[in-house]
Amino acid sequence: MIADLLIFKAGSWEGLNQLKQTPDSYQLLLVFGDRELISLPDIVPQLSEVFPEAKIIAASTAGEIYQNEANQNSIVCIAIKFQNTRFEIAEDNIRNYDNSYELGKQMAQKLNQKDLRYVMIISDGSIVNGDKLIEGINEVLDAAVEVTGAMAGDGARFERTVTGVDGNLSCGNVILLGLYGNHIQVSSGVKGGWSLFGPERTITKSSENELFEIDQESALTLYKRYLGNFAKELPASALFFPIAILKDGTEEFTVRTILNVNEEKGSMTFAGNVPQGSRIRLMRTNTDQVINMASTAAFDAVRKNGNQNTLALIFNCIGRRLVLDSRANEEIQSITQNFTQATTVAGLYSYGEFSKRITLSNNCELHNQTVVVTVFDEY
Repeated sequence: MIADLLIFKAGSWEGLNQLKQTPDSYQLLLVFGDRELISLPDIVPQLSEVFPEAKIIAASTAGEIYQNEANQNSIVCIAIKFQNTRFEIAEDNIRNYDNSYELGKQMAQKLNQKDLRYVMIISDGSIVNGDKLIEGINEVLDAAVEVTGAMAGDGARFERTVTGVDGNLSCGNVILLGLYGNHIQVSSGVKGGWSLFGPERTITKSSENELFEIDQESALTLYKRYLGNFAKELPASALFFPIAILKDGTEEFTVRTILNVNEEKGSMTFAGNVPQGSRIRLMRTNTDQVINMASTAAFDAVRKNGNQNTLALIFNCIGRRLVLDSRANEEIQSITQNFTQATTVAGLYSYGEFSKRITLSNNCELHNQTVVVTVFDEY
């Protein structure tokens, strides 16, 4: 497996002269970039001309990760050549289905299940319900298949996201990349960095990802009381204070980030579902904790896969970048210190991250405010 890295900034591509192989030998390009840049009509055609044999999977981002830096207003391209690994790509749009669950189920069924080792999910991040999407995918995939991925971003604009294959970028698209055979080795790590705070509470009224009442009180009123002076800065300040949906009978929880608030309805809209009846607790963090947990996620991925990793992909939540602000590069560097200098490192900031929690026996879940590190090698 060979993975080379390009970056588009200031109007041109950098890295073409450093390719390890001839351009026509690369089979797959992963392209992550600012929505306005990646939608330019000549971007994907430029890549297709340079890499004529490669399939191109593209997604808009809330920021780009290039080597050990957190970037904005750029495009990152990972050019991959497999030696002994076959791959398949499935693509569809939420507009062709009644709901995101059916979309996920049908898309997973499009992938050949024999010898399937890994699935990457690249999803629209604006109109697809990520919780329902992964529920449908989990219905089909064997529990032994490693799964990671991200929901596309749109910077801090939260207007619309685009994804697509071979330049057919559109809102509502979901892409699954399947890797096959015994020669590919993939492992991942996922961490947050937020701590539980305050008493346990119950969601008493909600509809999918919109929360109306907590303990029979207006959710927004309670949340503002909790935030204090930070309430004046909603919805941006909510990135510092997500909620945890507690798992029954365990100490595990799923983090949910607030995307918007509705003053008239007294409700809050989250990046994932907040089921009625769920037990929740509020959360907070500090920047040191966020950075340290990112390093731990990378360490977990490397520990499972061994020290020789050709490619490391980072799917990182936009909330983490906004919370860290000027320290965003420190988080990326805390991740890359776990890899050898030969490892190609790239990724994107997203509106949601897909990963299994601990072991391969767990179903994949949609996470918020997490960093997912996936490492690849081929033998």
